[in-house]
Amino acid sequence: MYNGWIIYDDKDLKRNHFFKNALIQNAEKFGMTLTAMVKENLLHGVKNGQHLVAYNGKDIELPDFVIMRSRDSFLSKQLEYLGIRVFNKTFVSEIGNNKANTHQFFASFGIPMMESYFMSVKDCEKNATFIPYPVVVKCVKGHGGSQVHLAADEADLINKLPKFHSAQQLVVQKLAPVIGKDLRVYVLGEEIIAAVIRTNKQDFKANLSLGGTAELYYLNQEEKKLVHKIAEKLDADFIGIDFLFDSDGSLILNEVEDVVGTRALYQLTDIDITYLFMEYIYKVLTN
Repeated sequence: MYNGWIIYDDKDLKRNHFFKNALIQNAEKFGMTLTAMVKENLLHGVKNGQHLVAYNGKDIELPDFVIMRSRDSFLSKQLEYLGIRVFNKTFVSEIGNNKANTHQFFASFGIPMMESYFMSVKDCEKNATFIPYPVVVKCVKGHGGSQVHLAADEADLINKLPKFHSAQQLVVQKLAPVIGKDLRVYVLGEEIIAAVIRTNKQDFKANLSLGGTAELYYLNQEEKKLVHKIAEKLDADFIGIDFLFDSDGSLILNEVEDVVGTRALYQLTDIDITYLFMEYIYKVLTN
């Protein structure tokens, strides 16, 4: 029997009971146990020259695997040093939870992306004259459409910068030709599970949490090829790949979601992604 943890930030655990409970129930179908753990209660470091993980200040039996639903690549690395298989791996967390890392990494493979610049808030103000407006300004570690703002020109950009903490790192990105619409593709291992197109007629951000609507989208062969190329480079377990649309309808990589939300899958399909995810984990552990 394999024993696992599913790790959440405390605030996220409280609003993800359905997903967490479904994973726990489906783990049992494969003879595995899964225990929910609060990240803030995990103490990790080095003791007697060895990697340490404790819970509520006490020693605890370590799991065989971890489903990481916290965006904490440092904790993921600590668990991997202890020989624990983490879903997703640390590298996926490092790329997927930092928008600058995402664009920097995939530029090595000719993946289509919008023109983007990586800079601090301070540097952004210094370089505002040279940026191709209009632009979308994003905190590199934001998610769910948070800390994302549209700037029409240099003056607008300068006015938007106080919305960010002065120490934050930003991605300043040329506005995509098609606004208020994006595509999320759910990928489990090497398999494309589904694709959902999200639209918001009131905002340039199409996130469901910000008022967007969603419907299923059927990828053509060229689009599938692009998705597989991205997934293979990451060697991820379960991710969402978000795309923007160019003026000709072709896909432009926008973000990779390491801790991907699944609400649209349950709303639009009869796919039980938690069952498929636990089945995938079981196969990885037993092969």
